[in-house]
Amino acid sequence: MVSRALPHLFLPLAALASIVAQGQPPPVPPQRISVEDGLSNPIVTDIRQDKRGFLWIATLNGLNRYDGSGMVQFIADGTEGSLPANGINDMLLARDSLYAATDRGIAVLDKNGYTSRVVHLWPTRDDGRREGQVQGVLRDALGQFWASTPTSIYRLDSNLAVLDEFLTQANPTASLNQNLYRTIFLPNGEALFQVPSGWRYWSPKSRGLEQLEEGTGRKYRFLAGSCSGACGLVGEHYIVTAGSDSVSVHDTRTATTSAFPLTDRSEWTNLFVLQGHEFALRRQEGLSFYTLGDDGHGVVLQPGLGGQLRGTNVNGVVQDDEGNYWVATSDGLVKIGGGNQLFHNLQLHKRPGAYEDNMEVIELFAQGPRLFIGTAGEGLFQVDPLTGKAQHHFPGPAASMVNIVWNFRTAGGDTLWVGTQQGLMYCALGTHRFGRLRLKYPEVMDSVAITALHEDSRHRVWIGLGRVKGVTLYDAATGNFRMFPYGPEGYPFPYPLHAGEDAGGHVWFISIATGNLVKWDDRAERFRVVEVPGLDATVNQAHGSFLLDRERDEIWYGIVPSGLVCYRIGDGSSRMYGTKAGLPPGRIHGIAKDGQGRLWLCTGQGITCFEPATGIVVDFTPVDGLAASPYTALHYDRSTNRIYACATGLLTWFNVPEQLTDDRPMRTWLTGVDVNGRPVRLPDNGPLSLGPNEGNITVKFSAINLTDGNGSHYQYRLNGGDWIDLGKQPVVRFASINAGKYGLEVRAARKLGQYGPACSLLDFSVRPRFTSTSWFYLLSLVVVLLLVWAWYRYRLRNIRKLEAMRAQISRDLHDEIGSRLTNINMMSQVIRQVPAGEGIGLGLLGRIQEESEEITQSMREIIWSVDPAHDHLELALPRLLAFATQLLEAAGMEVRAEMDDAGNAELDMAARRDLFLIFKEAVNNAAKHSWARNVVLRFKNGKKVMQLEVEDDGAGMPSMPTGPGGGLRYMRERAARHGWDLTVESRPGSGTMVRLTIPTRKPT
Repeated sequence: MVSRALPHLFLPLAALASIVAQGQPPPVPPQRISVEDGLSNPIVTDIRQDKRGFLWIATLNGLNRYDGSGMVQFIADGTEGSLPANGINDMLLARDSLYAATDRGIAVLDKNGYTSRVVHLWPTRDDGRREGQVQGVLRDALGQFWASTPTSIYRLDSNLAVLDEFLTQANPTASLNQNLYRTIFLPNGEALFQVPSGWRYWSPKSRGLEQLEEGTGRKYRFLAGSCSGACGLVGEHYIVTAGSDSVSVHDTRTATTSAFPLTDRSEWTNLFVLQGHEFALRRQEGLSFYTLGDDGHGVVLQPGLGGQLRGTNVNGVVQDDEGNYWVATSDGLVKIGGGNQLFHNLQLHKRPGAYEDNMEVIELFAQGPRLFIGTAGEGLFQVDPLTGKAQHHFPGPAASMVNIVWNFRTAGGDTLWVGTQQGLMYCALGTHRFGRLRLKYPEVMDSVAITALHEDSRHRVWIGLGRVKGVTLYDAATGNFRMFPYGPEGYPFPYPLHAGEDAGGHVWFISIATGNLVKWDDRAERFRVVEVPGLDATVNQAHGSFLLDRERDEIWYGIVPSGLVCYRIGDGSSRMYGTKAGLPPGRIHGIAKDGQGRLWLCTGQGITCFEPATGIVVDFTPVDGLAASPYTALHYDRSTNRIYACATGLLTWFNVPEQLTDDRPMRTWLTGVDVNGRPVRLPDNGPLSLGPNEGNITVKFSAINLTDGNGSHYQYRLNGGDWIDLGKQPVVRFASINAGKYGLEVRAARKLGQYGPACSLLDFSVRPRFTSTSWFYLLSLVVVLLLVWAWYRYRLRNIRKLEAMRAQISRDLHDEIGSRLTNINMMSQVIRQVPAGEGIGLGLLGRIQEESEEITQSMREIIWSVDPAHDHLELALPRLLAFATQLLEAAGMEVRAEMDDAGNAELDMAARRDLFLIFKEAVNNAAKHSWARNVVLRFKNGKKVMQLEVEDDGAGMPSMPTGPGGGLRYMRERAARHGWDLTVESRPGSGTMVRLTIPTRKPT
């Protein structure tokens, strides 16, 4: 590729040559879809389009569904709903189902590719290698099905039950494994079958498959000589057969036959019936399309697109509802047509023996209806797009650097100034003469490249010079030239590339060595460097694409490596656009602005339309029908609203409205839903209901666009909210979506169109967690009320318990303390009345002393029992042991204690007091009534119960007392109050053991 960075060669003598090239559009390469694009196998056996718009592609290794941008595979993997076999030989779409003829029966699939049923056809004559194989499945005008196997043809009812089997050959491999070559179903219910032994006829009145010479089938005897596979029913009543050099059309309504010669002769032909009256022939010269018409006198054969896919093995052809042709081949799927016909191309022919690189286009210039194209070594072309003619001009002899043409300028009349690699020249279009300017210009202009050529509003011509020579200014009014050499006082950068004038009359330049701009200051008569904010000019360099928009006072130019720069002259601001803005990577070779303010860019991938106001980027590549890539020069013709673009040796043009208007709506279908990473099956009716832990949802859909599916873009919204962009990915993902009911809508737009109407894709609901439901709040309220009620009951019970304890303390004080104080008071009064020194007074004083000591002891016991510090049993046991030891030893008994560790066991105040009283009563009984010599005190701490035992070796008890006032009765009542178990074991002469069993209670 020639670069503007090194224009410094010399000028030889000029010469002229002129040729005329007729504008024949080169064939647009078809689009191929292969295994790399998601196809399950390169050998495509059949192709169909369903009612929703999907293409179903049968291969020798699985079934594929295609929406124009993405491929979905269906294979036999042994799971429920998968295919019975991967070899798919034929397909039929009928009754909202797809019937696939596989190597193991007929698979009946629903619209989503789920196999709901498999019908096996076991041949009468088994062949181990072909057992169960179905080669074809069809449906006639009566609604019954027909299927073929390697040995037979089956007639099936509407439910695929076998009605008849017609054995057609004994050897299933006799004709390359094909038992049925061609079938013609006529509207009246008749059927014609081409089998290895010839044509056969069937009708509801037939007795099996009849030969054409028999009975009613004789009217189709003309088929007997047709070649294998080259016939079909076109338009319901035309039976078309193709021979080696002609096509015959038999009208079944009139029983007349018309013959049409073909321009080429082929020893083999295949015929494929398309929609309406169209069909395709595959011959040695390739695949060609034809349409049958009627001119009022008979049938007319109209040829269409021809010579496609020469040398390719074609297995099937279908035309989709968008006008594209899809071809099933043994080397993948091929798309022909559609957007390919929107572009018009003109091939520019080079001289014999010239290098292909010399045909690279550097400049595209328009003068009226004529276009001038400068090349990198083949001179210039003058093109008339209306007639498709191109004239080739050579400023110099072969291999001369003067044939590298950089730019043009209109010099008046039919004369152009032509900037070449070796100086400035003129071209007289009328006489086809080239020469040097007849002006007194600086000599340096004859030896350097003319890198820029611009005439401003004051009729001054700014001429950029190569080889670091700066800029020359030509004033047409005076005829003088003025040099501005490279340097601080002249032009500040080595190579000026382009120049333009803004609305204020200021001239601006871009240069190869920097991304900054250069402005000519008329008042100071000097060049000034304008630094572009946000741009590192030491890294980014201009590349040659330049547009000065006088209407918006903006400068647009391409830089390497960042992309596209917009500099606003009014406020000095700038903005960068690169791959993050959606532009293709690489260099921008040309810029043009159309009548609607959109920018058109030449890029390394093709042609890009960029709308700065909305940020929409539309790329056109060879997939869309461009005949080449990259394009290196661009021009917009406002009068015709047409874009012209040049690639190496090629001129392409198209009308802007045709390219940017596509109002066809896209059909959108739900294809799958994944919840928490796993696919779910959608309900037949109603919305999809999900649980509270199923908020991670992925919704997959397809928007049918078979013309330019890779350019489709999508948006979605929930519950009628704002639209959210999805880009080009037909997937909506929700992560941890909140509970609620949702309606998901999507809409799609083609590459060249606006968004279509909203499509309701999926209604679904996510159940809330139980903790977020009203039932939870109601239950929580009930629980709180129950807790409050329980707390109230507990509080009330404690209050009552406290009141009972206070009453008990009151009774104890009254019984234990009050009565003794009353005794002391009465004895004190008696002492007062008794004369001093009498013995009775001394006795009373002794009793008063005893009563006082007992009162003190009782007070200690009461205080000890109510003290909460003694709730732990480990603190209460020493008190019990001390009491028992003191009392028993005073009675002359030997005391032995066997105590376990009490641990953390607790007793409340009432329990502790009753424990003490029960123990006290047991010890008192042992001290007063047992006459024992030894007493054993035991405390056992088990896992579930504690036991307190008082055992003596005294006289025992003859019987258990039961009368009122009995100590044992009071002991049992106190134990029963707390749910304790009290047992007394005693026999006369064997001692007594009192055992108190207390259930263990964890500390609070």
